[in-house]
Amino acid sequence: MVEIIKNSKKNDILPRNLFGPNNGQNWSDIGLLYNNDRHKIGIFVDFPNIDISVREEGIHQHPNMTLIKKFCATLGSIKIFKIYGDWNRLVGSRKYLKNIPGVKLILEPHIITKNGVKKDTVDMGMAFDIGYTLLKNPDIDLYVIITGDADFMP
Repeated sequence: MVEIIKNSKKNDILPRNLFGPNNGQNWSDIGLLYNNDRHKIGIFVDFPNIDISVREEGIHQHPNMTLIKKFCATLGSIKIFKIYGDWNRLVGSRKYLKNIPGVKLILEPHIITKNGVKKDTVDMGMAFDIGYTLLKNPDIDLYVIITGDADFMP
């Protein structure tokens, strides 16, 4: 599950673990990612997991992807911004996300196992795309992976 924190200056939210533990710092205090070179950034979002966390907290109707995009843009140039989900099931979210410039929605539909259980395929699709991007886009030097799963932990 993703922890949610409120930005003290606004009513917007950010996942606490966007770039590691916050430890009570302001987001502008994360000096490790700020340097003289501008990063070329790839952003990959597991939308269903983030959406569940935000809805459980009751803070917003949808995760604020515009806020995340603005924050990442302070670190450099966003080259890839992919948001994964089963857009046939997340119709309201799809309408909201399609209005954000530069965002590409990737359809990862649920599959039904032979036991009749719905299985989310977002993790596999994201992992494949991240690996492909690492090979085909060596200029991207900062990867932002936004998920609530521990599957992407080292």
